[in-house]
Amino acid sequence: MGSLRYPLLGVAVWMLALWPLPLSGCAWLSACADEDPPVKASSGPIKYRILEEGTYSGYPDELETVCRDAVSWKRFYQVHRPDVQAPTINFARERVAIVVNQRLTGGYELRFDHLEREASGSLVFHYTEITPSPDQFTIQVLTQPYLIVVLPQGSERLRFVRDVQTPTRK
Repeated sequence: MGSLRYPLLGVAVWMLALWPLPLSGCAWLSACADEDPPVKASSGPIKYRILEEGTYSGYPDELETVCRDAVSWKRFYQVHRPDVQAPTINFARERVAIVVNQRLTGGYELRFDHLEREASGSLVFHYTEITPSPDQFTIQVLTQPYLIVVLPQGSERLRFVRDVQTPTRK
């Protein structure tokens, strides 16, 4: 009955339940991009597929990371969507790039732009954060826009580059 009278109470309780999780990037994931050694560059287009994108993730902080194994993937997904089983990924051939932002209002969106291989061998993951225009009405609630992209498995370092785009009123 209390949750019907105070619908945001359930959200607050859920956020408090997640509070013990380390919120500093991907420290609690075992296979983060910061730990990857660089390798020589290869040529050709890089295949990818967008697994999920949306506005509400259960992850309570900002995150840019790579899951290279099933353990780190399942750990992330349990927080991201606790009521859903993590999609199956063949980690012998694939890895998962994850971007999550937390914002104070609605109106934000993440869009995947492209992948680029640098001369050093690093892979660059370009994405754009779409922000609401200053005169746009937005919902006043915490949102967590997210983007989950499956990439070929590899040992090269993955670097994230964010562009910010604010639409102008027409």
